[in-house]
Amino acid sequence: MIFPFSYESMEKIQEELSSSVRQFAPRGLTSRMPYVAVGDGLGHRELVYSGSSAMSGDFVVEDVSVEDERFRRLVFLNNQSVIQSEAKLKKGRAFF
Repeated sequence: MIFPFSYESMEKIQEELSSSVRQFAPRGLTSRMPYVAVGDGLGHRELVYSGSSAMSGDFVVEDVSVEDERFRRLVFLNNQSVIQSEAKLKKGRAFF
């Protein structure tokens, strides 16, 4: 399950992932494996809702902060690398 998190830097992310990434390295590789990231903002994610659908399986709705912008995303957990939908959030009147 996805929980709220923030990372200080790309180096901290690489440090956390390094043991898993090494499992995919070609035999005999002794140099550091390069990382590729989409976008340069590390951001912060916060779980808003999690649920399950008979058609698409488990999903989460999360609020994501990148730099000075906030987005709400729908992510299906069977394919977490694909964001199903994303909407930019803006400050305004509360609807509650």
